Amino acid sequence: MALLYNTVTTLYASPFLSDDLINYTLIEKGYFHGIEDLGNAIIAQEMSEFPLMMYGDGKLTRMGIKLPRPTFGTNAIAKVDDENIVYSTTSFYEINIKNLNFRKIVDIPVTRRVKVL
Repeated sequence: MALLYNTVTTLYASPFLSDDLINYTLIEKGYFHGIEDLGNAIIAQEMSEFPLMMYGDGKLTRMGIKLPRPTFGTNAIAKVDDENIVYSTTSFYEINIKNLNFRKIVDIPVTRRVKVL
């Protein structure tokens, strides 16, 4: 189990609940904001035209889905279940991360945070 955390410029991983965070690993440089645990993978959202990255098996992979770029302070992702997320910035999308397919539901005003309850 790992603790993933982001700073203004970097995504890091360290052993979960270690006594200190000295034993961290730099995963990726970039402006990350949203992080969602999907069970066997983590989805991270970066400020980019291709904002979604998947962390699993110790590596981070860009998902290659072009979406509206998130703005500063936006947490645009939320878990629906172990295979699906929603993404919301200026449009609301449903995304299946297993098949990498997605559909736009509606255009909306700027979103700062999205959460599925």
